[in-house]
Amino acid sequence: MYFLRLLPRSTTRVGFSSIGLCSRAFATTSLTPDGTVVSETNRAEATLKRFWETVGISKRGDGFTVTLDTRALKTPSGNTMLLPRDKRLVATLIANEWENQEILLKPHALPMV
Repeated sequence: MYFLRLLPRSTTRVGFSSIGLCSRAFATTSLTPDGTVVSETNRAEATLKRFWETVGISKRGDGFTVTLDTRALKTPSGNTMLLPRDKRLVATLIANEWENQEILLKPHALPMV
């Protein structure tokens, strides 16, 4: 911001209008600043509040997935977290971690994820 004070007044006005146009163009993207896809899991990390009512485990294809209100748990890159069929215990442990998050999401209490 200090560099704007060094510029002539007319340049400052042009700079602000072009900055406004650029920021609006980038505000409509569906990626977070670090390049990850926006998902419910990412939203929970940003707000740190519980947004789901029920946690479950469902069979999908050749494995299991943990569900939050019937929506599959996703990785930070936006892919569905699919656990192999022989890892049902791991799916149960992950579901238990999410179920034990009461009001606020505590990332340190999700070691399996």
